[in-house]
Amino acid sequence: MSRPRTPIGAHGAIRIDRITHRGEERIRARTRVRTQDGRYVQIERLGTSEAGATAAVKKAALERSVAVTGSDDFSPSMTLNALAAAFIADCIAARRSSGTIRQYRSVVDTHLKPRGALTLGELTTGRLQRIVDSIDGEGSRANVRRVLSSALSLAVRNDALAKNPMEGVRRETTGVNSDRTHVPPESVDKFLADIYANEHLLRNDAAEPSELMILMGLRVGELCALQWSDIDFDAGTLQIEATAVREKGIGMLRQPAPKTDASRRTLAIPARAKTLLLARFERMGNPGAGESVFLSVRGTVRDPQTITKAVGAAGAALGFPRITSHSFRRTTATLLHAAGLSAKDIADFLGHKNPAMTEAAYIQRQQGAARAAAAIDQVVAAAS
Repeated sequence: MSRPRTPIGAHGAIRIDRITHRGEERIRARTRVRTQDGRYVQIERLGTSEAGATAAVKKAALERSVAVTGSDDFSPSMTLNALAAAFIADCIAARRSSGTIRQYRSVVDTHLKPRGALTLGELTTGRLQRIVDSIDGEGSRANVRRVLSSALSLAVRNDALAKNPMEGVRRETTGVNSDRTHVPPESVDKFLADIYANEHLLRNDAAEPSELMILMGLRVGELCALQWSDIDFDAGTLQIEATAVREKGIGMLRQPAPKTDASRRTLAIPARAKTLLLARFERMGNPGAGESVFLSVRGTVRDPQTITKAVGAAGAALGFPRITSHSFRRTTATLLHAAGLSAKDIADFLGHKNPAMTEAAYIQRQQGAARAAAAIDQVVAAAS
């Protein structure tokens, strides 16, 4: 009966012997490891004790066993700095928005580079928890968690790690980032009336953007990038295919790609939103197809911060001191949940990423968007 083959990634028995190395007695530990391409590789390490030599050869066997053929950079011995660079390159290749990449670079430069000599094999869940806990500011900690989790997922996909050690890192449960401010469904009608009675929002042209974000769940960057060519009044649809970003030394630009691939979507326009957009179109004197729906005071792409700041400043007067433009997306999701839509339909409408989505699901995406638009009209009373 033949001897069973060593599984891929495993090593065989460890043999111990004593040798003389450079005139000194040493303990030698040896084993064979079966690599990802099926080959057997001899590994040996020296130590001053049997335990030390055994630990060293086990570590070397692990690193060699998971090294990816043709991608030697990805292994447990890869440094955090090298992983961060690979992660940024992966984001660029995936055409993530320039704003997102800029934010990720900032996290890497500020928080990860000082710890960049650590290897992937040393990034245990406990050590990562201590790194996160050492960061000042809840927002900064959340950003570090996000980047570390995504970067280590890249390492897992490249077989450098068997499991993402960030999975066990504790998340924040209190504070600003855990705030789930939104307008409850029973208060939406009153809120929509109140925003048009708020002089600050009206003066800063933030009332209509606020209503449209609630009715359609748009990100504020998507709203600012919206052009009249994106809207088909006859079909009753709105296309999301861009976002507004600020480029250093240039200013605000319309980036011809949304935040993620899942963000690129076609939405059915709820009746109330269509009325709002038609009235604005007429008020602007039938603007050209390439003109922004929500222009800046200079007639250029509008900075999302102008809307965000206006909403924040008006929050207390509206009865929601902590409300933000992102709170409006939570409001949309809450309305759709109250109307009985599935989590998938809501994700389709909001443009949330779903890794398991198949081609069939992309077709369903349009059906879900139509149901979402109908639900908005049912829950939000028609404009009087």
